[in-house]
Amino acid sequence: MRPGTNQRPKNQRSRRLRQNPFTSTEAISGRLANKRRQKPGFAEGVMKHLTVDGLAAFFNRHPRAQVLDVRFDFERETGHMAGDHHVPWYTLDGDLNPTFLKQVLQRIDPDGPVLVICHSGHRACEAAALLETAGFKHVYNVLGGYADIQNTSAITADRHPALAVTAVW
Repeated sequence: MRPGTNQRPKNQRSRRLRQNPFTSTEAISGRLANKRRQKPGFAEGVMKHLTVDGLAAFFNRHPRAQVLDVRFDFERETGHMAGDHHVPWYTLDGDLNPTFLKQVLQRIDPDGPVLVICHSGHRACEAAALLETAGFKHVYNVLGGYADIQNTSAITADRHPALAVTAVW
């Protein structure tokens, strides 16, 4: 515990999340699937969403926000945000990435704001729900994903440096 607070240091918290068998990707995904069956649309009421048009304003308010790209490797070759973290949500076989949560915990601070993005928003929504269930505090699903970025002229590096995409579409 940190003196004067009821919070553990970040490295202890991350270690605790990694070592807990109930926070494995499969365990959390199973719980999410059960919640979906019990309450259809449960994520819509809890999940924080961000539109592509709101990205520049978000980065201006949260300059240290981290971006998690959950697309396949081959999708990422078409372009990605500078400085983002890449952890595929699915394997090439179409299975859930069994080491997803472990990889994310090694790269991203669970206490800071995290934007989760994919091609269109579906995988990002699933991954964001998993991260929230695993204890991440400020998780945002980017609605429309890179498909909307391709179709929007409002996303340019001159609006905010974090919005620089490494490839031109």
